[in-house]
Amino acid sequence: MESVIIDISLEILILTFAIAFLKWVLQNFWRQRREGDINEHGPVRGCRVFTMITVLSNVIISIVYLDFGLYEYWNHRIITIKSVLLFMTWALATLVAVLSKNRTLNGNKRWPLILILWWVFSFIVDLVSLTIYTITHLKSIDFPSPFPEPNIVDFASFPFAILLCFNAFPTSCTRKHSDIVEPLLQKENETSLGDDGAFTNAGIWSQLTFQWLDPIFKRGRVQKLELPHIPPIPQSETAENASLLLEESLRKASSLPKAIACAIWKPLFMNAALAGVNTIASNTGPLLITNFVNFLLGKEDDSGTHYGLILALIFFFAKTVESLTQRQWYFGAQRIGIQLRAALMVLIYRKSISTKYVGLSNGKIINLINVDAERIGDFCWHIHGVWLLPVQVILALIVLYRNLGAAPSFAALFATLLVLLCNTPLVKMQKRLHSKIMEAKDSRIKVTVETLKSMRILKLHSWEPSFLKKLLHLRETERSWLKKYLYSSSAVAFLYWASPTFVSVVTFGVCIVIRKCRLAEVVKQDQRLLGAPVAEDGENWSVGQRQLVCLARVLLKKKTILVLDEATASIDTATDNLIQETIREETKGCTVITVAHRIPTVIDNELVLVLDEGNIVEYDSPAQLLKDKSSSFSKLVAEFLRRSSKSNCHWDIS
Repeated sequence: MESVIIDISLEILILTFAIAFLKWVLQNFWRQRREGDINEHGPVRGCRVFTMITVLSNVIISIVYLDFGLYEYWNHRIITIKSVLLFMTWALATLVAVLSKNRTLNGNKRWPLILILWWVFSFIVDLVSLTIYTITHLKSIDFPSPFPEPNIVDFASFPFAILLCFNAFPTSCTRKHSDIVEPLLQKENETSLGDDGAFTNAGIWSQLTFQWLDPIFKRGRVQKLELPHIPPIPQSETAENASLLLEESLRKASSLPKAIACAIWKPLFMNAALAGVNTIASNTGPLLITNFVNFLLGKEDDSGTHYGLILALIFFFAKTVESLTQRQWYFGAQRIGIQLRAALMVLIYRKSISTKYVGLSNGKIINLINVDAERIGDFCWHIHGVWLLPVQVILALIVLYRNLGAAPSFAALFATLLVLLCNTPLVKMQKRLHSKIMEAKDSRIKVTVETLKSMRILKLHSWEPSFLKKLLHLRETERSWLKKYLYSSSAVAFLYWASPTFVSVVTFGVCIVIRKCRLAEVVKQDQRLLGAPVAEDGENWSVGQRQLVCLARVLLKKKTILVLDEATASIDTATDNLIQETIREETKGCTVITVAHRIPTVIDNELVLVLDEGNIVEYDSPAQLLKDKSSSFSKLVAEFLRRSSKSNCHWDIS
């Protein structure tokens, strides 16, 4: 079954390579038709031999697979899908090698990446299958092979696959003479070769993976980048176009916020969609990690290999989508912010020029451009946090509920809300202190400017000491507010970094306490879970459930002296043993006094005190009491074992 799955997977990969080769060929023809094939330099002499060997190896392998397919059809009247796919893929690979031969001969470029991946993939598959086949037949070892049995074509093409892998990567001759053939002076008309409209003409995949930036990186490796080398901005991204769009929105809307929303709502909505997809994809892994671990441990009995392959495919797809959407989300937010900032700067500049007599001062105009416009542009970056926060909290609760249960999920939500409540007064305090700092700073700057303007008068009347004291007093006031602000900032930073630890401790602490007290089943019985009401003195709970709650209090309080008076009398024996084991683990270093009538409850204690009709009969360790067969404790243990054997319950009392 596994060999069939791997065979199908190999055929799918071969078909994928064939489609990729066909796409490369079509793109190459389109590029040559539009731009033309430009060869600036002659071929490097040392690379000509390796290039021709590479092309010839591809041709030979293609002919071998074609002959083998014809041989199968001539003798057996069958044509396998794998043979057709291999011949078609090698034929397309040969075509790609021939088309990319010229640029490889120039010595400054290597083979296409898709071609190198195909050569390496073919070499690895042939190497593994031939190695397993050789070990199995020469040493007579029954070695399970997941790959199909190799045929004569695999043996014949293996040496050529080695040559292809050797020639796939650039050797020293590839770039040996690149500095010699490069011109010392760059022509002015060659500064922006191939860079015009790189972003505008880029395809979907190129925009997703930012491949339209490759020409800039390639040019930056060989020469210093200058402004003409940067691709031109599309007309829709220019500041003029953005300002016209915002100005048109201002005519329709009554206020600036509405005009901004009307101007950027379409790209902002697309950016929000990317943010939402990224959030969902990032939570796919934590949501399915339990299924994946159970599959690896073999706990999923009904699941087969298909189930594991589907899980792995989902993980791969989710991480790919998360990576792509995250980069597009950040890039889109930056684009929207820059466009909005440019539009506001243009409008402010035009408004300041059109005002003739009464207008804002130069300082206020500079503040509007440098501070206010920049903050409005940054708002497009942070606006998605308003609606992403509840979505992320809901998804996190779903993940916790699926992996840990309802009780830890509610505990995590409660801890998160508690952290938010603690953060609210600190944020308000910071806002108030920041306002005080700005007021003190304005007062100090105002007095300083007035002092500098009137310095002659101050020196004439010898008023420097009094004004200096006033300036120092204002500086001290500003310093005091700044010190308080820094203290509050340190508290906010501590709360920010400590909150994940606090939430995790509360979440897993509740999970551990509930499991150790065996309260998980009790909590699940009610649909309201931990929100179920408890009557006065626990009247709506059974005696056993009350004892379990008391045990939970014991584990949480961590007292040094613990008295258990028939604490597990109303609980079945199996649960009693589990609880006693938990008590022994959690009360190490504590003095535990247990009053019980069950032998398993007290058999592991260090000392046992036996009472009979209110009198102390025996007092010693359980081991010493069991040595004396005539002791009351030995008789109680023997009677307990006799009754347990009748009820088919076996106990290890030693």
